Amino acid sequence: MKLDVLGGSYEHKYVDFNSQRCINWYPTITMKNEKSRDSIALFPSPGLEEYSDSLGYHGKDIFTVHDLSGYERCFAVIDNKLYEIGLDGSIVLRGTLTGATFSTQPAYMRSDSEGRMLIVSDNTGDVFDLETNILYPQTDIGWPGADSLEYVDGYYIITPKTTHIGRVRFSELNDPFTWTGDSVFTPSSRGDSVQRVISWREELYCFGTVTTEVFLNDGSTPWQRRKGSSLPVGLAAKHAADLCHIGIMFLGQAEKGKPAVYRYESDYTLRPASTPAINWRLGKLQHVEDCTSFMQYTKDGHIFWHLHIPEERTTLVYDLTTDLWHERQSFRPYPDSDGSPYIDMFRGLRCTSFNGMNLYVDRYSGKILKESYDVFTDLGQPITRIYRTPVIVGEERFISVSALELSHN
Repeated sequence: MKLDVLGGSYEHKYVDFNSQRCINWYPTITMKNEKSRDSIALFPSPGLEEYSDSLGYHGKDIFTVHDLSGYERCFAVIDNKLYEIGLDGSIVLRGTLTGATFSTQPAYMRSDSEGRMLIVSDNTGDVFDLETNILYPQTDIGWPGADSLEYVDGYYIITPKTTHIGRVRFSELNDPFTWTGDSVFTPSSRGDSVQRVISWREELYCFGTVTTEVFLNDGSTPWQRRKGSSLPVGLAAKHAADLCHIGIMFLGQAEKGKPAVYRYESDYTLRPASTPAINWRLGKLQHVEDCTSFMQYTKDGHIFWHLHIPEERTTLVYDLTTDLWHERQSFRPYPDSDGSPYIDMFRGLRCTSFNGMNLYVDRYSGKILKESYDVFTDLGQPITRIYRTPVIVGEERFISVSALELSHN
């Protein structure tokens, strides 16, 4: 008799109904054209090893720039400084960000086709010249400060923190240094405050608190709302939305609903990605706004969206390839107050693909971490792997198992 005991993380409100946990494993499903011994298996999450070390305290963002010749450069914001990561693991300080602090809030970086990169950190802004390697502060009197950033069609787009709060500001065309007072627009289907902007398919998705609207460049205004694209779901957490090639994943919330995870697809429709069990966990959060996220492409073809949940000390991971959920956790590099080991969220805060590697900024240090399938620790810390099976019922009869064979490699 073959028992169906493998799956993801779906701890339900009523544990007798479903109490699955899948931590530091990820479910893999056999595709129809594949021939394998089982239809589903659990693969261990890879380990982490040190790639570079800035000797800082908190990683905020990591970003890969692709220039017109196809050359890659990798940058990281750690504390209040900008670093460049070399192909050999070297790390070079490129400058101190103007007015940035040592906070743990995420930063954002975006580049253009003119050889410049805008960095937003702690509501400040700096521009890095990729040709001269000089970091310039924002000096325009119209710069309003920002806590999120996007780039599309020659414009840098921000959500401002001083003037025009809750609206959308954009730079002059091909000019990240100039921010005029009339370069602003307001999503208007509802009286909603814009929290975040994300560019996809040459369009701009403006996420409010309870609504989302899509804008496009009409060549003159330049931004006009796409008619019929507004949706009654907004962002539940400002830093919990990410883009991949098949859509936008975000932690959303309707005006009269609870937090849930949604997948914004190419036909302007929302597809729920979280199950009732996941929604139950999200709905219990007292500080859902503290959640952050990132997207990752794996070497075996999975697309993982990571949702860091500080309140639950775990990272929920949605696999866009299989539609299954699992969790990732790491031990903190320092013990709890009583001296005992403390397991928390996955320590990779943000991820980028660079020279065929997945690199992370570390939430606990200034280190750059490299994903490795040959290492079975997180930077020397053990990886605890847990799997709790679903409830198995034999038509209201006792199931007697005299022998159990687990297949592993």
